[in-house]
Amino acid sequence: MDIWLVVFGLFFLFGMLGGQLDYIWRNRSPYFALSLLSALVIGCFWLVVAIINIAKRRWRRLVSQLVAPVIAYPLCGIVVAAGVTSERIRFEFGRAYYENEIAKLPKDGAPRFRQFDWGGGGLFVTTPYFHYALVFDESDEIGRPPEERSAEWRARRTPPTCLKEQQCAVYESASGWTVTVSHLTGHFFVVQQMSR
Repeated sequence: MDIWLVVFGLFFLFGMLGGQLDYIWRNRSPYFALSLLSALVIGCFWLVVAIINIAKRRWRRLVSQLVAPVIAYPLCGIVVAAGVTSERIRFEFGRAYYENEIAKLPKDGAPRFRQFDWGGGGLFVTTPYFHYALVFDESDEIGRPPEERSAEWRARRTPPTCLKEQQCAVYESASGWTVTVSHLTGHFFVVQQMSR
C-alpha cells in the first residue's frame, strides 16, 4: 500500500470528520491553525519527495505520489456520505459501556434518561466555550425543540437548581448558548452547547 494514500486519506478524513470542531475551525481558532500547519507540513514534505523522485527518475513512485490525493479524497467523501461521523465513531467505541450504564437505570415506568459528558473547552478569551454530551432519552423528547417538549418531560429533566446556566442549556433555551441536538442512533442523541 502506498504511504501517500494513507497520509492523504487520514488528513482528508480528519478534515471531513471534524464535525465537533467545525464551528471552531470557521472562527479561526488554534484548531484551525493546527490543521493549517499540518497541511503545510504535509504539502512541503510531499513536494520535496516529488522533487527527489523526479531527480532520481523514480517514475512509478512519482505517479503513485501524484495519484494518492486524487484517490484519497473521493474515498473519504464516500465514507462521510455513508453516514460515518466523528460522533458515531466515538459512540461505537464506547457503545458497550453506554448500554451497560443504561441497563443499570431503574425501570420505574418513566422513560429512562442519562447524560454522558463528552467534554468541552475553550482555548482563549476570543474562542467560544463548547461542550459535548451524549444523551440517552427513552422518550426521544430531547430531540424536539425546547418549546415542543412536554411539561412532564421538563418537570422530570430540568434540575431544580437550573438558573439558565450552561449546564441547563440542554434542558431549555438558555441565553448566551447555542444548543444543537443531533439524533445518533436509537434513543441516543449528541448535544453540542456553544457559548455565543
